[in-house]
Amino acid sequence: MSKEPISSWTDAVGIATLNSVASKRVPQWPNGLYEYQVEPISCLLNQEHILLFVGTGSGKKALFIIPLV
Repeated sequence: MSKEPISSWTDAVGIATLNSVASKRVPQWPNGLYEYQVEPISCLLNQEHILLFVGTGSGKKALFIIPLV
């Protein structure tokens, strides 16, 4: 039983998949990603360029780790 490939990481299925992967693969994040992390990560996975300004300790590292997972 094969699943359909994700057409866009920014649609509802792509965002749900991101949160599912994050919550399953990173036990410290049982609720998945924060809202402000989902959009930049989905854009990165769609091979779009982003520029993000956020404060220290806000979870920027997830932008690098989750696409690798």
